[in-house]
Amino acid sequence: MAKILVVDRIENDIAVCENRRNKKIIEIQLSKLPEGVKEGTVIKYCMGKYSIDTETQNEIEKRIQEKMNGIWNN
Repeated sequence: MAKILVVDRIENDIAVCENRRNKKIIEIQLSKLPEGVKEGTVIKYCMGKYSIDTETQNEIEKRIQEKMNGIWNN
């Protein structure tokens, strides 16, 4: 099963990421991640490889936008 992580912040050459399932924080060398990773990027770890997960990232952004719309439209 793939591990879904969100990049919380980047410090020097380390990406500080949160595991979406258990909320644990892990640190990953930027050199091990795909090019273009930045704060807020959703990455997937599967079969020993990291990749950017745009599908999950779009779902998360959509949910956040819907929540924000609910707040501002009340």
